Amino acid sequence: KPSKRKPLTKRKANITIPYIKGVSEKLRRILQNFNIGTNFKPYSTLRQKLLHPKDRVHKGVKADVIYRLKCEEPQCNNTYIGETSQPLKERYKQHLYKQHAGLPQANTRPPSTTTHNRT
Repeated sequence: KPSKRKPLTKRKANITIPYIKGVSEKLRRILQNFNIGTNFKPYSTLRQKLLHPKDRVHKGVKADVIYRLKCEEPQCNNTYIGETSQPLKERYKQHLYKQHAGLPQANTRPPSTTTHNRT
């Protein structure tokens, strides 16, 4: 009896890609036409979950940080470095309020180098 199997051909390459349901199977069929073997690995592993059990804290929520703000005025390269125990987002809002209200900010350089006239 003649065999119905395709003759064995040497694979050009093998690749390992993350498994994504619905996409990975289609990609495997396409790559088979080019004699490229595919292996799948889990997108997320138990090891990854166990090594990083906590969610990351977003930058704006962090407190007790040292931060640097750059002047938003064109042609100005001044920066302000500060330290706060407040959430960074709240401290940034205070800087914006003081800047727009024209109030002096604590711990800044002399006014001639850090404040700008707004028109």
